Amino acid sequence: RAAAVRRRPWRVVGAVVAAVALLVGVGWIVWASPLLAVTDVSVVGVDGVDRDAVLAAAAAQTDVPLARVDTGAMAGRIAAVPVVREVEVTRAWPHTLAITVTPRVALLAVVESDGSMRLVDDQAVAFRTVTSAPAGIAVVNRTGTAPADDGLRAVIGVLRLLPDGQRAAVTDITVSSASLVRFKLGAIDVVWGGLGQEAKKLTVLQVLLKTTPAPTVIDVSAPDTPVTR
Repeated sequence: RAAAVRRRPWRVVGAVVAAVALLVGVGWIVWASPLLAVTDVSVVGVDGVDRDAVLAAAAAQTDVPLARVDTGAMAGRIAAVPVVREVEVTRAWPHTLAITVTPRVALLAVVESDGSMRLVDDQAVAFRTVTSAPAGIAVVNRTGTAPADDGLRAVIGVLRLLPDGQRAAVTDITVSSASLVRFKLGAIDVVWGGLGQEAKKLTVLQVLLKTTPAPTVIDVSAPDTPVTR
């Protein structure tokens, strides 16, 4: 019994040493060994040149232990790619970095003063330059020094509010300033104005569209005192 008592501390020491060795071994496998290194990077949500841009921004290194990859920093780099609206980077053990992208979707095609055309999403963010507007995308002409943020947000507000049938009939959208948006609704020239009072403007517009004879111009930029002619 005395001998067993004398051996007990050594057993405890041995168990501690074994546990430490196990932790060190697991830590080495996870953080330093090639056994759990990155060998593949998957991208979901975009393809073609957009996928290439995401991979370039990710700058993921293969053969680096997966646990040591800074997924937050990688997501930050990818978020700077214009087409990326949202991104999530996760580890898919044992060897894969999984990148899930929510891309921006074009709502408008904006013709700039230099003749270039940029696609803009519903956050008024321009993310791609194109030579022609895709089918079904409203084209906006900007004149002067119309601010992109306020002027385009006013246009976006219009398109969100209009019923589907009327939205499809919208053409010749022009943004002259932050407070002067106008467009054609069928054959009628509509002066919308800028941001603010959208619901009231829409209500007034719908009433005036039903007047007889049909007006050629409806100005709801000041909805309390609309003008027709």
